[in-house]
Amino acid sequence: MINPKNKTLHIGWTWIGLDFQGTGLNKNIKFLMLHYAFDTLNFEKVEFRIDARNQKSRKAVEKLGATLEGELHKNTVMTDGFRRSTCCYGILKREWKKIKEEVFGAF
Repeated sequence: MINPKNKTLHIGWTWIGLDFQGTGLNKNIKFLMLHYAFDTLNFEKVEFRIDARNQKSRKAVEKLGATLEGELHKNTVMTDGFRRSTCCYGILKREWKKIKEEVFGAF
């Protein structure tokens, strides 16, 4: 979701083949998306919405410097009828410079 009025957007799924998992590719992809959102579009916030059960994805965005802001309980019905909860993570523009340097080694 992109909200130009509020200068916020959600970064969605990144599907990476098993051969590329753990290689740093996802981190580099996320850097490019965050760089574009903050440095090109000049947005104020990037959000990540992750299934609460998906610990691997949650840890990955935490490593990027995203902060857990809360959990939406049982808010999404999955194709099998299961009602999942969604963890909401965010990065603010004012946090980006430090994250860019410390997490990604970029200036």
